[in-house]
Amino acid sequence: MRPYKQYFAKGVELLADNELHPALPAEAFQVVRDQVAQLTESTLASLGYRMRRALDSALLPKYDPVLWKATPKTVSALSSQTSRIITRKCSGPT
Repeated sequence: MRPYKQYFAKGVELLADNELHPALPAEAFQVVRDQVAQLTESTLASLGYRMRRALDSALLPKYDPVLWKATPKTVSALSSQTSRIITRKCSGPT
């Protein structure tokens, strides 16, 4: 492991840059968005999700954020611009 010690700082720098400035081309974003929409649809139909949802709905207040859910329609409505805005807001001040 010693021979790689000299690359540690550069590796951390690259990881930090990727976290602060993620790159996802528009075409790739559309592919991932469509895949997430399909996954969301199957998740919402699963017995496990429906059971957790019923339990959460019974235990939590009506407007608790845990009860918020993504739907295939809301996921499909996302754009790469929306993604950049969300990433900027979530990453804090730069």
